[in-house]
Amino acid sequence: MVMKRLVVIWGLGAAMMSTFAVANTSHRKVFECAVNQTMNFSISIEQGKGGLIFNKSIVNQSPVLQRIKPQDYSVEHYHRALVDEKSLEFSIGERVILVSEYFSEEFNEADKILSVTLRESEHTQYFQCEEGSMSHLALLFQERAE
Repeated sequence: MVMKRLVVIWGLGAAMMSTFAVANTSHRKVFECAVNQTMNFSISIEQGKGGLIFNKSIVNQSPVLQRIKPQDYSVEHYHRALVDEKSLEFSIGERVILVSEYFSEEFNEADKILSVTLRESEHTQYFQCEEGSMSHLALLFQERAE
């Protein structure tokens, strides 16, 4: 009887520890972009423990999942009156990927543009993200400041 109770208590403790470990490894979404222009693809970037997780999906192709360490990416922030731009740049193989969040209140209009730029050798492709895309690149600046 005592042994059964110990087993039950141990099992509950292990389940609670497992739940706590899973909750601690949750990822925060940093950037998500869908492009339906010339290429139908989507990318998402999540902030996980020890770096970023990059996920790229192209229609009719296998998704690409890549872990990026903090030393392998750079973040930039540009600000002037009425304009704010945050960007994240990293490389996967020979391809350089730049994601950007641009916000402007110039000319009495508020514009927010999320974009992805792909550079490989001398070839550059620029894509604006579709409606419903999101950016929380500011999270990366908070992380670097801590």
